[in-house]
Amino acid sequence: MTSKSKTPPAAIDAGIILMRLASQRAALEDEIHRQVLKVLTLGGSWTTVSAALGVSKQAAWERYRTVSPRYGQTL
Repeated sequence: MTSKSKTPPAAIDAGIILMRLASQRAALEDEIHRQVLKVLTLGGSWTTVSAALGVSKQAAWERYRTVSPRYGQTL
C-alpha cells in the first residue's frame, strides 16, 4: 500500500508568495536594464552604473554589457 503525501497548506501559501516574488524580481530586473541603458545613453559610465548598483565596475559590465548602446540598444 502506498501512502499519498499532501502538501501542507502553509507550504502552498509559501509557494504562492515565492511565485509572486519571482515575478516582481523579473519586473525589477527589466527596470534595472532600462535604467542602465538610460545612464549609458545619456553619457554615464560603467563607474556610475556600478556605484549605483553597489557592485564592481567589472561585475556591472559583465552582467549588463549587452544593454549598452554599443550593442544597438536604444531607449
